[in-house]
Amino acid sequence: MKAPPPLRERLPGFPESVDSVVLSALEKDPAQRPTMNQLAERFREAVEALPESLQGKSGSTFSSSPFSGAGNE
Repeated sequence: MKAPPPLRERLPGFPESVDSVVLSALEKDPAQRPTMNQLAERFREAVEALPESLQGKSGSTFSSSPFSGAGNE
C-alpha cells in the first residue's frame, strides 16, 4: 500500500503546513501516527502559521486543544 498523495496535488494552494498534519494522521504504521492531542496541537500550530485571511471568518485561531481536560490526560 502506498502513501496517499498530498492534498496539494488536487487542491493547488492548499497550505503545506496543514497538508503535512493530515498526512501524518494517515501514516500506514499506526505507531507512527500522532495521538489525538498531538494531532490537535499540530493542527493548531499549522493554522496559526497561516496568513490571517486563511485562518477563518474572524481570523481567530484555537485558544486551547479541544481534547484537553478531564479524562484526556
